[in-house]
Amino acid sequence: MLLAPLDELRQSTETLPARVVDAVEVAARNARRLQSLATNLLDFSQLATRRQPAHLVPTDLCALTLDISSYFRSAIEAAGLELRIHCDSDMPPVPVQPDMWSTVVSNLLSNALKFTFTGTITIQLLALRLHAELAVSDTGVGIPGDELPNVFKRFHRVLGTRAYCRRGGHRAVDRA
Repeated sequence: MLLAPLDELRQSTETLPARVVDAVEVAARNARRLQSLATNLLDFSQLATRRQPAHLVPTDLCALTLDISSYFRSAIEAAGLELRIHCDSDMPPVPVQPDMWSTVVSNLLSNALKFTFTGTITIQLLALRLHAELAVSDTGVGIPGDELPNVFKRFHRVLGTRAYCRRGGHRAVDRA
């Protein structure tokens, strides 16, 4: 429902102002990304219920992580934040399911953007002896210590935490 009208607009770029063409391109790319994330969420659910192993593919995690973060760069910069990315350049291919990696990195970046109002969001990808380590850090509101045990609970939210609300403009709101 979103992609068809965006694709029509993308085909009539000669009649649109340049800034509208750029916005349509970003919207189309993000709509495709959203579609992919929804599909990945369903895949996660199926893997969990069927207990099927993920199909791992040797992957250039630096390139994939840079690609994923590019979807967030304009929103991060529009919010007045800085995005820093550090990848080990000598990292060998790592066996992962690329779609699942994309979902995890996207969720981490989305949360970092939502709860960071000034400063930076940093992605660090390290090649360790037998695995890779990803860290996404930010200068945002953080997670209270008593909420840390809930980090991996599905759909858990910390009540009363200040978050960025795109619907209401660029204002921070308290979640009830």
